[in-house]
Amino acid sequence: MDRKDIRQVPTFLGDSYCCEACEKCVAGCPGLAITLVNYRENPELPVVSIPYEFTRQTIKVNDRVSVLDTEGSELGQVDVLSVHAIENNDRTLVVEVNAPHEIAQKIAGIKVQDEDVTQPLDHYVAHIEDDTIVCRCEHVTAGEVRTLIRAGYRDMNEIKTVSRAGMGACGGKTCVSLILRLFREEGITREEITEYSKRPVFVEVPLGILAGANGQENHAND
Repeated sequence: MDRKDIRQVPTFLGDSYCCEACEKCVAGCPGLAITLVNYRENPELPVVSIPYEFTRQTIKVNDRVSVLDTEGSELGQVDVLSVHAIENNDRTLVVEVNAPHEIAQKIAGIKVQDEDVTQPLDHYVAHIEDDTIVCRCEHVTAGEVRTLIRAGYRDMNEIKTVSRAGMGACGGKTCVSLILRLFREEGITREEITEYSKRPVFVEVPLGILAGANGQENHAND
């Protein structure tokens, strides 16, 4: 892996046949940073496995989809061969597509919305619909969270435990504000809510070590 830019294509260390293309790495990476390019059947039109964290209803076999690179630029359109989940990673789907070899290794994702979706709305959305995804990491809908709120849950840590909302790799950067909004829609005041416990640093680190002060940099390397 290029340490200066982790977005570059990594080098696989090992025999070319020791990878079984099980796709567990594709589904298991929390950052959706791994795609798998399988040249074995057709080197000119390899199969590319892409992680996909939207519902099955939004994509199906034989769909023609636009694929994107790491910069979000369109590479072209490809045909969907398979949409499936990996055991123990069923919240992330794996989409297999046929792609020309010229773009296969550049594919980082699938375009999921039209350009006009990002334009400002001409009206204020007063109510979040139940099928809206509030936690993208764990694929939790507003309806799931709203059901818990109506059942009496006021501690966001409990909501996280039950629904997994906020348990993803991003640490709740998107869903926290949306869940607080759901509380507000249900008439729950901020004072009644116990917010998420902030994730601490895995190991406590004195600032002196980070600054290299008082010779503590040697201790950091022990």
